Amino acid sequence: MKKLFLLFPFFLFLFSCSQNLPELNTVAGTVIYDFESEESTPDLRLGVFVDVSSDAHRAEFLKIVCFQNDFEWECNKPEKVSNGKKQYVGYANFVMPGKDSFPQGKYTVYYTDANGNEESCIMNISYSTEILQMTPAETAEHLKTLHAVENLAVFDEEAVLIFYGEKSDELQNIESVWRRYPAADSARTVWTRNSGREMCIFPVVYKNGKKVVEENGTDTDTDTGISESE
Repeated sequence: MKKLFLLFPFFLFLFSCSQNLPELNTVAGTVIYDFESEESTPDLRLGVFVDVSSDAHRAEFLKIVCFQNDFEWECNKPEKVSNGKKQYVGYANFVMPGKDSFPQGKYTVYYTDANGNEESCIMNISYSTEILQMTPAETAEHLKTLHAVENLAVFDEEAVLIFYGEKSDELQNIESVWRRYPAADSARTVWTRNSGREMCIFPVVYKNGKKVVEENGTDTDTDTGISESE
């Protein structure tokens, strides 16, 4: 199964850097709680994207450094995306060693282009550590009390995002999602809060059930655990 990293939502939540750094206009740091199943607690990762003034396709290297412990994360092949006049460079899968939690506080983001020019920007990371001990059902109830936003991400069979937006009354039932988007193959509920700096991605729901290969090599359909209200 292709990993659904949901790059697009990051572009909705950008905050400003210093105007003294002409290469980098904005930076977005999003803490991502990624749930694999309805029974599991989430894996934690960090997504970082910068809005660059120069050609995003000339981006070569991205590094983030934690103020608290000097931990460094590097990406040699960052994602490069253009959206109208905006150009973004980043990576959505930075992780801590041993699946530890990310330190909260300030980080420096370094961007290097194909000519070796480097610019940097400061971002701040803050998130709810209690979610790390919760299942999706517990997380949903918790986020409702925090007035988080419940979104829906819909993908085609190639794992390409075909819709992302806030859940409406018409799209609360999973069957209504398949009717609205005939090309859809899977969907995930995505909760966001703290101006998009926290993102909870719930387990994948498949339109026709997930295919798995048993030990004897035969394909079987597994129960997706989909409820009518999900």
